[in-house]
Amino acid sequence: MARAATRKNEPSGPANGQDEHLTKKSFLWSAYLYDEVKSERERATSFEQRGVGVLSLSGVLIALLLNVSRDMPSARWSTASLILLLTSLAFLVVSALLGLLCATPLRYRGLEETKLLDIIAGNWMDPDFTASTQIAAVHFSVIKRSRKLNSHKARCLRSATAAVALGILLAAACLILDVIGRTS
Repeated sequence: MARAATRKNEPSGPANGQDEHLTKKSFLWSAYLYDEVKSERERATSFEQRGVGVLSLSGVLIALLLNVSRDMPSARWSTASLILLLTSLAFLVVSALLGLLCATPLRYRGLEETKLLDIIAGNWMDPDFTASTQIAAVHFSVIKRSRKLNSHKARCLRSATAAVALGILLAAACLILDVIGRTS
């Protein structure tokens, strides 16, 4: 297995003949972890873009509903229509806030400065697999934090989408009630 270093700058690591195999294996795992970090960052960007979309849609619908309600005389609104309109507006405001939360870039941290300084000050004569192991540990911590933050964004996005859908349904019900009230 591992042999002890006989001199201060001599790399310690696997016995002769295993270096190449471990280097290839550690390279493959490091590449895989790097791809995972990259995909989590792309996922975060996707959530942020969709959050902006929900925020924009909610804002447009709120403006539209306020404009429609402004043009209608208050005496013409039935109590049920008014309740549906206000509830619809409330759901759209909630969806806008959730969309804003989802669109807000969160801190996807890598290494802290002190850890980076430790690595820089470390032994640069270490074998490749030692460096790959350190990089894999960094990537793992980034992936773990990214997944946690991305699942938070996913929950916000699901809730925002549901709130928009409910707001639209309530607004439609309000307008249908208003039309029915006018015809009867």
